[in-house]
Amino acid sequence: MRVSSILQAFILCCSSSVLKVATTATSKCVEWLGGVGFTKAYPVEKFYRDAKIGAIYEGTSNIQLNTIAKLIDAEYKNFT
Repeated sequence: MRVSSILQAFILCCSSSVLKVATTATSKCVEWLGGVGFTKAYPVEKFYRDAKIGAIYEGTSNIQLNTIAKLIDAEYKNFT
């Protein structure tokens, strides 16, 4: 059980970090391209949409952080 909950918390941390990086990177690309960044002339528009929907699909970062906190709290509750 210990490995399972720690592994689950680690996976959630990785998922949250990857989503932040993807959203930030694609947002910067759209800014760099200006108004053309939102057109279908460049694939950045699709990457930005995918990054945003990934964050919605996986759950907001606050929900993920609450889940991580619950897993860590349950794991180390006996150490108080």
